[in-house]
Amino acid sequence: MTERTSSNPPPNRQEQRSEDTRRRVCDAAVSCLDDMGYSETSIQRVQERAEVSRGALMHQFATKEDLMADTLSRLLAPTRTGKSQNAARRNTVARGVSMENDLLSLWSKVVDRPEGRAMVEILVTARTDKKLRDKVEPVLKKYNDDINQDILRVYQSTNGTDEDVVELWAICRVFLRSLHLQERFTSDPEAAQKMISRFAKLVAPHMRRRQPEPDQ
Repeated sequence: MTERTSSNPPPNRQEQRSEDTRRRVCDAAVSCLDDMGYSETSIQRVQERAEVSRGALMHQFATKEDLMADTLSRLLAPTRTGKSQNAARRNTVARGVSMENDLLSLWSKVVDRPEGRAMVEILVTARTDKKLRDKVEPVLKKYNDDINQDILRVYQSTNGTDEDVVELWAICRVFLRSLHLQERFTSDPEAAQKMISRFAKLVAPHMRRRQPEPDQ
């Protein structure tokens, strides 16, 4: 979410009600996507799970694709690092947190959750659903540009360029998302953690965390 400043007045009551409804509907969409998959996540099922009227839902989202685009935008927001992470980065550098810890944390706190699985449902469907793809591609491209800047605030290449870091973290994100599909191929409940640990050892020599910025 965008941080408000003194130049951004707080929302009025109507705007707040509208945002509350949107958030409630998007949360219900995530729950449906995780439980039933994209094709079974109908507007009616989302409406019932959100416990809102049809009119209230349609006032916020004219189509299912509009709903999914907003849901996707909200799902991507927690994966952003940003400048607000500088204090946390200072602590993790001091403790010597490794690339393995970073990837395992991203997997357990973001990807391997209902929100992460819901995002995979949207992404997979967008490959062949043109209406959905047209709605989500701008969201994804903006996110990609933004997170690349965030990543460069946190990580640096050990012997290359910023482009190396951006490319390596893109590979990391692809790898983590693909683990949801790989789960169907194994009966080992620890398989994902094992693969993340092994993958981290391959990536770790190529980048490291930047030193935190001094307090302002």
